[in-house]
Amino acid sequence: MSLTTKESEAVSSDSSDSTFYEADSVHDDDVSSTIEVALVELLDRQALITNVPEMPVVLEDTSLPADTHAYPCRFTQSPLPPLPSRWPQAPLLLRPTPHSHTAIRGIRHADSTGYQALPGLCEGCTLPINSGKEKHGKQLVIDFETSLFVGTVMLRIQNAKFFSPSDPQNDDEENNYFEGKKRTFQSVIQGRFKSPNVLMSRCVTGQAFDRPARKLPARWILSGAVKLMSRLAPQLQVQLHNTNQPRFLSPLLSTAQTVLLHTDIKSSPATHDGAINEPSPIESTSLIQVLQPNTQKTPIKSITDRRKKRKKASDSLFVQQDSKLCFDTSTVYTFEFYQHLLLMDEMALNLGKALGGKHSLAPMLNGQPLKLMAGVLKAQEGNGPDGKSDEDIDWLWSFDIWHSNLYPNSSDN
Repeated sequence: MSLTTKESEAVSSDSSDSTFYEADSVHDDDVSSTIEVALVELLDRQALITNVPEMPVVLEDTSLPADTHAYPCRFTQSPLPPLPSRWPQAPLLLRPTPHSHTAIRGIRHADSTGYQALPGLCEGCTLPINSGKEKHGKQLVIDFETSLFVGTVMLRIQNAKFFSPSDPQNDDEENNYFEGKKRTFQSVIQGRFKSPNVLMSRCVTGQAFDRPARKLPARWILSGAVKLMSRLAPQLQVQLHNTNQPRFLSPLLSTAQTVLLHTDIKSSPATHDGAINEPSPIESTSLIQVLQPNTQKTPIKSITDRRKKRKKASDSLFVQQDSKLCFDTSTVYTFEFYQHLLLMDEMALNLGKALGGKHSLAPMLNGQPLKLMAGVLKAQEGNGPDGKSDEDIDWLWSFDIWHSNLYPNSSDN
């Protein structure tokens, strides 16, 4: 049985302040290598990734030192990443999702355009995570490309192991991104859409798995968690039971905590900026200018209220399945996501005392990583139950977030 918000109790879209895994409390403040890439200057990145042959699952490459291997490596398209003992930021690992055609163009410091060759990293299987304690401009960002989107991603995870070989950790608590915030995770994706035919109403983000969940919590906890998620994200679609591919998906434009539109990259906010704020509806950088072009715009001082207005309008677009509004290929879009329920450094979900507190996700995920993803839903006739259409995804971007406690179950599969 699939659980959807339509089957849950009706909830006003005004309550869409945050989401299960990519949102923060409405009460949160609004502040908002010897590496294996010697081919960087010689080969076309997207063609390289796309044409990587299928590789067997290998638990460890013993022919090379632990901090280096040739790219594309044998793990680039393998469902398993390298052994956790080789992860430079263990217990966490970030990598492009295999077979999502998310091609990495390079890794660099946020304040530089030159790509870095950093020990321990690999564009096929090991990407950098920021801890929030990096010096300003020294955050590591990842330039990437898919068939539909080209841009940059910057990921921060609270308590992640600090990684910046050439720069010391910034121990000044005033400059710690997470200091004084409830959020435990932040990602910023910025770039352009490559196709003029990407419908806004079909774009989603969330979690999509390839295998069923394994050990679910008690039904009352699961039911409560789904209701909580539905309150926070009214258009959340949950497919969990009686499916081999569980999904938790919600509209991209209402799930993001901040959405900005700019005419060029120079006028866009830096991805590492600690204060990316939702614009007022009267500003040209507001998505409201696109979603509601013919309505009277009035200034809104509260960033929370600005966000609510954009989320409500975006949810309405999703519900109506609008077939006209598409992303503009000449516009630079900035999407910011953050959350406070998911503790990625522990791979646990904190649902609060009423729902049993902290719950480990490892037994539930069946050896599968969480995703930092967005995609376009497409209907494929005849693939669903009883011949009905089943929805598949064209990726805008997709990255896997691994924790070492997921690895034992993953290798079993």
